[in-house]
Amino acid sequence: MLLVGYDRTHLDPAQHYFIAKNSWGSGGVRADGFTYISYSYLRYGLGAAMIDTVATPAAWPALANVGRWSMNFDGHRGMLDVHHIPGVARIRLRRG
Repeated sequence: MLLVGYDRTHLDPAQHYFIAKNSWGSGGVRADGFTYISYSYLRYGLGAAMIDTVATPAAWPALANVGRWSMNFDGHRGMLDVHHIPGVARIRLRRG
């Protein structure tokens, strides 16, 4: 679950809430795709983390698209994109 915002516009603080993107399923999700969580619900929390700074992405010229293929795996159709990401996997080929 990712908190993406909050609303404190109501005069009654008991009506303030966080806006969350729920990736755990469709339970409790409203028509706009978000879940609303009362501030009072925080007493049930076990832990949290936050991102307070995001660096501007730099160009990564070594990142390359190897290819895109249409696929059909056991009746499931889709696209397969394969990318080369430097430093993630290394394969050493031995000769002779």
